[in-house]
Amino acid sequence: MALDHQWWQKERNRISAKSKQGRFRINCLKLVTVVALLGASTLAAADVMELRVLDEGTYCGDEQASARWVSDNGAPALLLSMGQQPSGGFGVSLAETGAEFVDGAWEIVVDWREPAPGEAVTLALTLPCLKLAGGWSEPVPVRVIDQSGRIRLEAAMESLK
Repeated sequence: MALDHQWWQKERNRISAKSKQGRFRINCLKLVTVVALLGASTLAAADVMELRVLDEGTYCGDEQASARWVSDNGAPALLLSMGQQPSGGFGVSLAETGAEFVDGAWEIVVDWREPAPGEAVTLALTLPCLKLAGGWSEPVPVRVIDQSGRIRLEAAMESLK
């Protein structure tokens, strides 16, 4: 929110700073300006949340692809699992460090990796996953979106497991 400097000068000149009433009006204008600026920055910050990676690997997920809430020392954490995969080369990692609140859910952007056809990979069953912490105080709706914009997983509001 940008303030018009000329407007401020005109308003200040209009109000006589010599009288108590004039000083009171100027202080009120300053207070309203500060509150408006703080309110705008708080609103913008409320729509974005910083995320932290707690765990990431090839053997930590569930057998089925899922996004579910788990407890991390009593705090809600989100476990994203690609499900059981037939080989190496699969993985999921955090693409953006912040989640954005869109249409009633937190959207998390990830890099969803799958091996290319014919790519040399290890022949072992894997369970790729990503465990995240945010500023959540309780489980909330989450949408997991890959690097191409495709929704890969969703987590609903549920109790911690």
